Amino acid sequence: MKVKDVTPAVIQRYVNDKMKSGLSANTVRKHLANISKCLDSAVKQNIIAVNPIRRIEMPKKERYTGAKHYNEKQIEQLLEVSKGDSLEIAILLTIFYGLRRSEILGLRWDAIDFESKTLAIKHTVVIVGKTVHKQDCTKNFALLLKKNNMPHTRFHDLRHSSASYLKFLGFDLKDIQGWLCHRDISVTMNLYTHLDMEDKSKIANNLSEKFKSFSVGR
Repeated sequence: MKVKDVTPAVIQRYVNDKMKSGLSANTVRKHLANISKCLDSAVKQNIIAVNPIRRIEMPKKERYTGAKHYNEKQIEQLLEVSKGDSLEIAILLTIFYGLRRSEILGLRWDAIDFESKTLAIKHTVVIVGKTVHKQDCTKNFALLLKKNNMPHTRFHDLRHSSASYLKFLGFDLKDIQGWLCHRDISVTMNLYTHLDMEDKSKIANNLSEKFKSFSVGR
């Protein structure tokens, strides 16, 4: 199909087909963002007059609210049970650095500077055609958790767990922001300042002890 043949109706049909196939709205929006860049370039080259994506109904962005994180004991358990597994290095690097799955899968030897002992993210892996590196990683991770009777969580949530572990070790939000490379600290705050039930229990028990003398009836 030629660029001139890409009309709003064609793109809208593409969106509808992808949504029906089971892709999430957020994934489809990422597709459109990439396509839009190409079409913007076509506009600049006077191949088309207007980017047709500007005239379609975009799928509404979904906010994921099911993020979970492992506490320190679960993190240490996962590191133990993953020893010898094909995902051992990926899990270790994700928890240690808080890297994204695409960054982990894109790592190459040239990313490591052994002299300065640093790791640089130079490449990421994305799904192209029928390449399913991410899906395979997700499937194998789920099987590993099930095999070892660990609570189900997404591989990406290990990034959340990394932040939770840093919090457990005593690092503050600014430290965590820098380590996870968040441009805006509000992102760090929104994702990682939640208190888990153990934190809440400790607070409740502490307050109960302090407020004993103020109990009703005394």
